[in-house]
Amino acid sequence: MSKFIFIGSFFLFSFLGVSFSFSENDHVNDSLQLLIANSRDDSEKVNLLNAVSLHQYSNKSDFASAESSAEQAKELAIKVGFSKGNAVSLNNLGNVYLSKGFYLKAIKAYTDALTIFRELKMKNEAATNLNNISLAYFYQSDYEKAVDFTLQSLRINEEILEGGDKNASKGVARCYLNLGNIYQGRNDNKSALEYYNKSILEYEKCGYIVGLADVFISLGSHYYYNNDFEKAIEYFQKSLEIHKKTGNMKGVGDDFNNIGLVYQEMKNTPLAVKFVTESMKISEELGDQLGVAQSLGNIAEMYQTAGDFAKAEEYYLKSIELCKKIGSKSQSKIEYKAIASMYAQKKDFDRAYQYHQLYSSIKDSILNDESTKQMAEMQTKYDTEKKEQENMVLKAKGEKQRLMNLAISIGLVLVISLAFFIYRSYRQKKKANIVLGEQNVEITRQKGIIEEKNKDITDSIRYAKRLQQAILKPGEEIKHVFPESFVLFKPKDIVSGDFYWFDKFGDLTMVAAADCTGHGVPGAFMSIIGCNLLSQAVNEYALTKPAVILNSLNKGLSKILHQRGDEQSVKDGMDIALCVLDTKKMTLEFSAAYNPLWLVREGQIIEYSGNKFPVGAFVGEQQQFTNHEIKLQKGDSLYIFSDGYADQFGGPRGKKFKYKPFQKLVLGLQGKPMSEQREVLNKTIMDWKGNLEQLDDILVIGVRV
Repeated sequence: MSKFIFIGSFFLFSFLGVSFSFSENDHVNDSLQLLIANSRDDSEKVNLLNAVSLHQYSNKSDFASAESSAEQAKELAIKVGFSKGNAVSLNNLGNVYLSKGFYLKAIKAYTDALTIFRELKMKNEAATNLNNISLAYFYQSDYEKAVDFTLQSLRINEEILEGGDKNASKGVARCYLNLGNIYQGRNDNKSALEYYNKSILEYEKCGYIVGLADVFISLGSHYYYNNDFEKAIEYFQKSLEIHKKTGNMKGVGDDFNNIGLVYQEMKNTPLAVKFVTESMKISEELGDQLGVAQSLGNIAEMYQTAGDFAKAEEYYLKSIELCKKIGSKSQSKIEYKAIASMYAQKKDFDRAYQYHQLYSSIKDSILNDESTKQMAEMQTKYDTEKKEQENMVLKAKGEKQRLMNLAISIGLVLVISLAFFIYRSYRQKKKANIVLGEQNVEITRQKGIIEEKNKDITDSIRYAKRLQQAILKPGEEIKHVFPESFVLFKPKDIVSGDFYWFDKFGDLTMVAAADCTGHGVPGAFMSIIGCNLLSQAVNEYALTKPAVILNSLNKGLSKILHQRGDEQSVKDGMDIALCVLDTKKMTLEFSAAYNPLWLVREGQIIEYSGNKFPVGAFVGEQQQFTNHEIKLQKGDSLYIFSDGYADQFGGPRGKKFKYKPFQKLVLGLQGKPMSEQREVLNKTIMDWKGNLEQLDDILVIGVRV
């Protein structure tokens, strides 16, 4: 779907030192730009630039312009020492990064803004900023941190409320709403509804109907995702009434869109098209071209679902043309993929292939653009920090040399005053001291060089860890599909040669545990290559058979590493266990290189072995992997892992843990929830290891169906 149900609001807010009444049209932007041009006060210019950024972000969805305006405000605020303006610009940048999906950059900007707000004792702004940080973690499915930051915001709002500021009721209500959204994301419907109702009571108490609309949107989306479509429409209609009453046309457009998508789920295509068309008209009035393109894509999909391919094709092509006009690569990617799917459904495979090629091309272009930009930013930051450290070292060396010169001068004056009869002895001692001093200086210099190089290497590896973490999906994502599951991931070094991989393709869910040759940096390089090749096999080549996916991974790895069969070619590879589950049909397909699958059923472990050759580490004629098909039963538990757990040395005699005790441990945990199993497995291996070194990366994945 081109534009999904809008889930109730986390409050993104830019704190301005001036107040404007925004009407949603281009005159606002023009008026603000005129004020900036005529202003002679730098602080006022900062406030105006932040106002422009907010307007471009919230009313026009023009993220590039909003980012540029916020950057200008930030530079000017730093130049003139306007701390509050700097904090506002950082918060605006955080909003833009968040909307573009750059979550780490958003958190950094929000956190920097929060530091300034706290220094200035601006409690209201700090509380709202904490909510923004919470949202960044929410989008990454890090619900624990999202709850933590929202509760920090709630405590501040409650303190402000106790101090007599009744406006803080809005902040309290907003925190309750955010908690409802977080628990909804965790599929905890009971807690979500509890917080939504608390939010409604607080908003009604302070009479803030705009906030009530946000709660109604969240409740509408709650019932939508729980397939109670009548209730969903009821709450979206309530939100629509409030947005019409307050003149919030963007909100009205979102409400029309949401109602249309609900009617689509109810198979009522005429009503679905009617409401999304109304949403599109509002986007046109507001000058929101991206919103128009998204609505055209939604209408196209509605006609496709109804089997009216001619209408679907018409609207897809209109959406694609508009995306090209406004230069939206991300939306073009969505529409290319959707129209390719439609042509495939029509069995027009030539056109399906044509548009899928366009989809793949623009997807690679977006990935390259983002990767290049992020790597350039990381390199700039790294070079800047390194230069600052070098300057500090040079300054310290200069001060040390000055003190040394002073000490030598004083020493010479004292030496001249000594009696002549000890002159000969003194000269000999002085020579010896000079030699020792030179040796000490050289030792100190060499030590400094080694420490600096070690720090450079460690800093580079920590940057590599951030890249590896960005590529690996959070373990919590598996819990969205399998609430009873866990990932125990314990790298030996800063970065890991073990990696886990998770993806969905239609009704199929794919989970893999892999162990690359080596650990640390070499293993991490292999893990990134393996992760990307797996995603390519599924998302680009549409492969769903585990054995076929591993064969594709094998070929891709051999190609990337230029494996030829001679002594110079790289012979590294990986062991891997890959499962593809269909929970509707209760089936499992499995294929592996060395690593087995353990299926626990009725107190017994059934082991399915992998092929006795690795992925990518052999040359010559490549062997084919075996595919296992397994019928699942309710309550079956599945375990895949690397060899790190069983091979860890420890215990009273310093021996390996081994696989039989590992199996016995897993069988003994079957009465416990998966989250508790993870904790027991972690504690057991840590107790076993004791004071010994961890020898390898450790990875264990458990899923109960």
